[in-house]
Amino acid sequence: MPKFFFHYRTDDDFVVDEIGQDLPDIDAAHEQAAEIGRTMLSRALEKGEKPNAARCIEIVDDKGVEVLYIVFWASASKPGTLDAEEPAQAPDAALISPTSP
Repeated sequence: MPKFFFHYRTDDDFVVDEIGQDLPDIDAAHEQAAEIGRTMLSRALEKGEKPNAARCIEIVDDKGVEVLYIVFWASASKPGTLDAEEPAQAPDAALISPTSP
């Protein structure tokens, strides 16, 4: 089973995932990154950080190759809130593949 690492980046911080997770494929890694993104965004908002600040998760394989780059932010509809029951408040995300032109 492949191992993926989820590095978290903002304009001010870069948190390296040194442990990683064994997941069946890139789709599972993408789902895991979305969950990590929701958690990190929720924590940032609780600390009073801007909802539209630049945040991303870089998914790297066990060889150190970046396989996905996910950018996310809080929805502008209700800044400062996240509620899994209401999809409009969940973070928006853009998926960028490092192999895209």
